Amino acid sequence: MLAASPLCAIDNTDCGPELDRHPAHAVLAGCEKLGFDALLKPDEDPTFMAVRRGLLELFNRHRIWQA
Repeated sequence: MLAASPLCAIDNTDCGPELDRHPAHAVLAGCEKLGFDALLKPDEDPTFMAVRRGLLELFNRHRIWQA
């Protein structure tokens, strides 16, 4: 059995009623079960901070352009 992923890539780019979604846009978001969207102080939540640290480490290791 695979473990659930704490992150989801979501295409939530709503450009308006007459426009298509932007083809090169997506959002990384915590899965609904983690409840990140309800956090009042995300920097005080250990699960949120663990996911954030993991993402920063991953992005820094696989950087495709210079900061």
